[in-house]
Amino acid sequence: MKKKHLFYILYSLAALSFFLYYLFPSEKIGKYISYKVRTLRPGWSVQIGNIRPAFPPGLLLHSTDVLRGETLLLESRRLKIRPELLSLFRSGKRIYFQADMYAGEVKGESILQGNPGKDLQVQARFEGIRLTDIAALQQMSEYQISGILSGTLAFSREGTAAKGNCRMKIKDLNVELGPGLFSLAKLTFSDTDAKLNLQNSQNLIIEECVAKGKQMGLNLRGSITLKQVPEKSLLNLSGTIKPHPELIAQLGEGIAAMMFQGGAGKSEFPFHIRGSIEKPVFSMK
Repeated sequence: MKKKHLFYILYSLAALSFFLYYLFPSEKIGKYISYKVRTLRPGWSVQIGNIRPAFPPGLLLHSTDVLRGETLLLESRRLKIRPELLSLFRSGKRIYFQADMYAGEVKGESILQGNPGKDLQVQARFEGIRLTDIAALQQMSEYQISGILSGTLAFSREGTAAKGNCRMKIKDLNVELGPGLFSLAKLTFSDTDAKLNLQNSQNLIIEECVAKGKQMGLNLRGSITLKQVPEKSLLNLSGTIKPHPELIAQLGEGIAAMMFQGGAGKSEFPFHIRGSIEKPVFSMK
């Protein structure tokens, strides 16, 4: 008799799981998420391929795209979100998330405070992110960028005031320059480390950026004034270049090669970057 009862219990649980999964109101939840995004961020939208329940209790979103107008900002192949159940009864709702995106992973948590969508805290760790897959990054600049990104992010917002910081590493960074900059086809760096700080919602401070490669060593600091359209953001950057022999060889016999030859591998040469992200202006002084 006990075995028979156990069979019916297991059968009932299996049937319940089946109906919860296949009768899950994916379309309605997707429409609600889209509505909330449009309400909180006018001009933004989200497109979700499919939504399913997850265990522990949460949601599993497949093929999620976040857009501003017609511009694709973020895309995730698989996104899992789940609440900390006890926090649902407190003012600060804690949400855990894990996303498979750009051939890598982003994992972290967010805390939603009293004003939904406006007061929040986010902490995340990301690794294995392939820069070539980020359409928004490639569209922002005339230069093609590739490499593997990893790091940590902390962000908080109260009303309209936002702040945050980010530590990142990029392995095998390549920047396809095209014609114009010293006749170089591309810049390559084996290791790049950067520390960024967001102040007053729109001032992104690059506290430190150190890049190392066979062509050169590079140190960069400065600020980026963020605009509503990211590619219009204004650059105010400066740093130094330490050329290596390989760079001199690539430059050939031009003026740039003559300028660097005296200090190849030893001297550092200052430079500045102004203009915008979509049209940066490079100069050396």
